[in-house]
Amino acid sequence: MVCRYLWTISSAGLWIFYCLDLLAL
Repeated sequence: MVCRYLWTISSAGLWIFYCLDLLAL
């Protein structure tokens, strides 16, 4: 699963949404 782990530092919620969005693609 491709995710921008740096986002976890600023906002875990956005990180999770980002990951799910990639999975949807």
